This record gives sequence, structure tokens and C-alpha cells, in this order.
Amino acid sequence: MSIERYGNKYELQCDFCSNCIDDFEDFQEAVDYKKANGWKSKNINGEWFDKCPDCVEEGE
Repeated sequence: MSIERYGNKYELQCDFCSNCIDDFEDFQEAVDYKKANGWKSKNINGEWFDKCPDCVEEGE
């Protein structure tokens, strides 16, 4: 999964280019940010991956 907990904060990371957005207070805040800012989730062989807007645009 692309949202990881580090101490008391959460981090959203693109699984394709390692673009990272951090400092979310909770998991749902990171999910909401992802949905509102053009990130896309993709299921590959039963495992979910997240793409940042740059990778979505590039078609990676």
C-alpha cells in the first residue's frame, strides 16, 4: 500500500516514481488528499498500487 505510517504521521507515496507527500495526521486524510488531487489506484495482479498525477498523465 502506498500510504504508510511513520511515527505519528502518514505518508502517501507513488508506487511508480516515488513521489511523496507526507505529514498527514491520519490515514483518512491521506486518502482524501489522494482522491482530491488526481491520484489513481490501480490493481495489478491482485495488489493495489497508487499513481501520482504526473505518472497518470504520462500513462505509466
